[in-house]
Amino acid sequence: MHIKLTDTFYIESKTIVLIRLIERYDQPWVEVVTNRHELCELNFRGDEATEAWGNWQAHMRQAEDNRRGDEAAQ
Repeated sequence: MHIKLTDTFYIESKTIVLIRLIERYDQPWVEVVTNRHELCELNFRGDEATEAWGNWQAHMRQAEDNRRGDEAAQ
């Protein structure tokens, strides 16, 4: 499953090890660490960081809702 982080960047959810939002140089930064050796740590800043963080949070909420729905169905 691919996650849309920005309008131009999608990533497979299973490759993500860590995503964090930090403030750097007085603007938001999102750092994405993956388990793929061919990908370096990915960084988004400014408006792209805000978009990536919002999309990541939406993905995590949806995943949690899906998990709860699966548990309720059992």
